[in-house]
Amino acid sequence: LKYDSLGNALWTQVEGARVQSVATDAEGIIAAGFVSVDGRSSDAWLRRYDAAGGVVWTQSWEDAQAVDVAADGAGHFATAGTRGDGYTVWVRTYDADGNRALSVDLVSKPGDYDVVRGVAIAQDGTVAVGGATWTADSREWSAWVRKYDADGEESWAATHDGQEGKHDFVSDVEFG
Repeated sequence: LKYDSLGNALWTQVEGARVQSVATDAEGIIAAGFVSVDGRSSDAWLRRYDAAGGVVWTQSWEDAQAVDVAADGAGHFATAGTRGDGYTVWVRTYDADGNRALSVDLVSKPGDYDVVRGVAIAQDGTVAVGGATWTADSREWSAWVRKYDADGEESWAATHDGQEGKHDFVSDVEFG
């Protein structure tokens, strides 16, 4: 959906899918989400729309959910989500034409469970991603943030284990 400043609908796209996040830039809108497949799992998708609501390109992945999407203002996008196994968080970046530039998978250790909540992309291709890990040993959620360079190499990672008995999550990330 796209609305003008008065709340009037300019265009509507019905996807039959769950939209988890949208980002905008001067060229249009990009949406990320997932669609249920035969009631067994879900497939993630990322779709670029032009300013008039026309589909420019679509990317999709089997057995996954896209949770967040971000734009860098220069036509590049980052998206992050989880695989159906619940143990893998993924991060992908794309150029303005929908070509994948970066793909990183973060696999949990056995017994742990990871979720992602936010992703950000800078104009130099640097990506930040944040979420939480359920640790089987402590039976608590610990918040984490990771930063990757444009080649997908981890620049740094930070984890926050809060007060015992409390659960910690990162809800979003951004570059300042």
